[in-house]
Amino acid sequence: MPTNFVDNEASLLSLLRTEKGLPTSKVKSRKARLLFERLQQSGIINKQRKGAGSQFKLVNATALETFIKQEYPAGLSPETALNSPVRVQGVQQFQNSKKQKNLDFALLTVRGGATLTHAGKKVNLNQLTDTETSLCLKISTSKLAELSPLPCTIITVENPTAFFELERMLSRNSWQLAIYTAGKMSNILLEQLKHWYQQSHKIIHFGDYDYVGLLEFARILDCCQTASLYQPDALAEKLQRYGNTKLLEDQTEQHKTLLKKISQLPESKAKRELTIVHQLLQNSAKGMEQEALYTPDK
Repeated sequence: MPTNFVDNEASLLSLLRTEKGLPTSKVKSRKARLLFERLQQSGIINKQRKGAGSQFKLVNATALETFIKQEYPAGLSPETALNSPVRVQGVQQFQNSKKQKNLDFALLTVRGGATLTHAGKKVNLNQLTDTETSLCLKISTSKLAELSPLPCTIITVENPTAFFELERMLSRNSWQLAIYTAGKMSNILLEQLKHWYQQSHKIIHFGDYDYVGLLEFARILDCCQTASLYQPDALAEKLQRYGNTKLLEDQTEQHKTLLKKISQLPESKAKRELTIVHQLLQNSAKGMEQEALYTPDK
């Protein structure tokens, strides 16, 4: 019998199942009492006298098993839930999916002209990109996607409009694969980038020109040391024309984290790119969303 349970009520149900009954004195909490009232109302147990006290006696073992499956779909012990997705475990164990914060998978959303292989299946992205469709894959640290031909230029894109309108913002010849990051990338998505980087694919980060966007680039540099930060021509002028002071004002905490990350990075071309753009933000006191680079005539 497992010695570790999802909660106290699960341990009581386990005891009731194996011992065919248990003293009423063990049912102490309000939550436990309500649970056993339901068991009584369902005819699964009876309350009986025993010696100087009383006990809950199991009278319908089959109904108890059905009840347990309904209340604890993943089992009474956390070990029995290990094959369930982590957010499913959160609901089953804590009635809140967000109690399990770290997902064991990530969504890889891509478009471009390369070929992806995942779980033994190949997909030519040209066919999807030509019809304004993207590919979304479920990846994990043990099931990463492969990319060909070698080497490809991979560009990480922060916002959905920029992701689908990338050809009108960057030359189509400058990238073969675009990844939609939806803001902050998960650690699993960073692992996928690292996997491709180690296979000699080139990584370029294209995000908003603000502290959050630069912080994402700094995170990429932790695992892809020669990644590049996309800098459009005349960025200083574009910041003055399209920039917004509130973008930076709302990111004071991210700015502190960014400054710390910059100080920790080794000297490199990538660090110089990062510090140049950071200084432009400081000079203008404005941040700029990447959609400002959209040019409809491209």
